[in-house]
Amino acid sequence: MDLFSHKTSYDFLSDHKTEWDKKNGSQLKLDILVKGELTTISIPLVTEYKYLGVIISRDLTPHAHLQYLRKKINYITNAFKSVSGASQSLKFCVNTWQVFIRPLLDYSQTYFSFLEDHHRKALYSLYRESARKLMFLKSYTPSKLVEELIQYDYKGLHIKFNDVARNKMIGRQNGSPQDQSLLCKVDFDYNRIDLDNVPLKWIKIWNMIYFRHKDQQAAKRLKEALGELGIVRLKEFMYRFLVSYTKQADLIVVDKIYNALRSTL
Repeated sequence: MDLFSHKTSYDFLSDHKTEWDKKNGSQLKLDILVKGELTTISIPLVTEYKYLGVIISRDLTPHAHLQYLRKKINYITNAFKSVSGASQSLKFCVNTWQVFIRPLLDYSQTYFSFLEDHHRKALYSLYRESARKLMFLKSYTPSKLVEELIQYDYKGLHIKFNDVARNKMIGRQNGSPQDQSLLCKVDFDYNRIDLDNVPLKWIKIWNMIYFRHKDQQAAKRLKEALGELGIVRLKEFMYRFLVSYTKQADLIVVDKIYNALRSTL
């Protein structure tokens, strides 16, 4: 094939060969010589392009990819929100996030590992934002609570991806197919927590704990109600559900805390 053997008629210093139509948008029209025949080809002009699941923009910033992730996450969240609410199970909400949303964000770490810190922080905030939406946590609840539910170090994941890529590159340079470097994988260090008996009401209590009480009398009534239940440090009692097995007596106390909080709002 005698490709590009003839100088094209397109002048790169002008746009006189750029055409636009409603169906295809902007396109470049190039005249090339293929097997002795003059052929006109159309090259679409785009500002974004999806390659291997990553949206690459013209300015090489991740804003387009973050916007793509946010739209996809919102679609998944809206699809499962009614089911998650009907299940009244925190375990169902956490597992749904782990199965459908977390892989999208983890895969993006390979791309964000080459970017600056403030771009990676935008991806980290998307981890927490998506977890809040699917687990019904309000935006004013602390990030520490969300990270306790996520249960793995997503902030150091880009370093692990870089280490694995470097080891595999060294293994290929050695030329041995039995090199152990070619078999290395990313260790997510994920710690699974037992949420079988934790009700979704546990989340509602956290939302009410961090809700700003405008009425000082209401806050005083809440303190008295918790004192009657024998609970001095409410947050410590709530965190206990993430590190130990939930007893039936604890669930009864959760119901009483929930009613006490509702009466003060």
